[in-house]
Amino acid sequence: MKITKIICLLYLGLISLNLQATEIIQGKFRIQILPTESWVKAITPTNKSNTTQSTQGIKYLLKSVQLNFVNPEREIYNHLRMEVTSAVGLKEASKINIQYNPAFEKLRLNSINVARNQKVINKLLRKNIKLIQREEEIESGIFSGTVTAFILLDDVRV
Repeated sequence: MKITKIICLLYLGLISLNLQATEIIQGKFRIQILPTESWVKAITPTNKSNTTQSTQGIKYLLKSVQLNFVNPEREIYNHLRMEVTSAVGLKEASKINIQYNPAFEKLRLNSINVARNQKVINKLLRKNIKLIQREEEIESGIFSGTVTAFILLDDVRV
């Protein structure tokens, strides 16, 4: 059974996306960039006073996980919206790491945007995405096959 991870990240105040379907292939690894699926329910934060405070310079405004088990290919949609409040948070938020195992998972990205001065800037660019296989437990004889989609966001500010 294949599992599809669908990721939508929206950074607000520092940092969703509608692109035509695109595939990024690096070596034997691949991910897709495509519009949000129709089964996904749009969720927006309604009250900033209910947000999670963070001492690490990031305030999470929305964390949403939606599951689709209707299709034979099960899908998991993650939506994260955050506001960066300090330089410490900026350093962390500008590097996105998403792990998946291509043996039984597909990774689809919908959007990564930065909202700055009431403008939304698309940061889900092919040039910013690197697919890396790092076997962290190989010394112990464990080979997981996990791949990391590493996305480095440029020109992000507090």
